[in-house]
Amino acid sequence: MQKPCVIFCCDFAATTQQSARRLGIRAKQVISSRRLLEDKFKALKRSFTDTEVPLPKFWGGSRVHLSQIEFRQGGASQLHDRFQYMRDQNDSWNIERLSP
Repeated sequence: MQKPCVIFCCDFAATTQQSARRLGIRAKQVISSRRLLEDKFKALKRSFTDTEVPLPKFWGGSRVHLSQIEFRQGGASQLHDRFQYMRDQNDSWNIERLSP
């Protein structure tokens, strides 16, 4: 199930990531050299010395709330390792091994 959370997810990411990381996301563009990237980062860092780095306007996304997911790893002779994770009423995960 997918739930829109444009503001919540962005706010969460902004409060849990270091300011340097939030600055780095603002520098995304095609560049000609590593030096140019570092210079742009330093300039951005100086411009936010005394303030919190605001969220970029283009940030958004969705939160996916899973109730079931399966992981599968291929094996010889089609003997795959398969694990099914199912969420219960208490929001805990039950793990079951499945046959190939």
